[in-house]
Amino acid sequence: TFPPYDKAGDYYYNLYLFYKEMQHGVLTPVEPAMPFHTRLPVITPSGNNKAIKGEMEIKLDIYNPISPYDTIAFDFYIVDRALHKSNTVSTPLIVVQK
Repeated sequence: TFPPYDKAGDYYYNLYLFYKEMQHGVLTPVEPAMPFHTRLPVITPSGNNKAIKGEMEIKLDIYNPISPYDTIAFDFYIVDRALHKSNTVSTPLIVVQK
């Protein structure tokens, strides 16, 4: 909760998600009304080895009634407590039921 992790800081969120829509055959970045960025909880294993490896599942409400497009994707990256940014990864295309 202290800077730079406080709500006013650049690192309040540690999972950054960027929304894209397939518009006329091209994946186009779209700025949503509310960002999809979120905070992952602190996960610290016990013992001397603090390395973490695993999978995460994040549930998002991605219904966009004003968009005529039904195919979306996300780019995302995480930032660790030492402020190291991961590689940016993209989801496969997601078809949204309208």
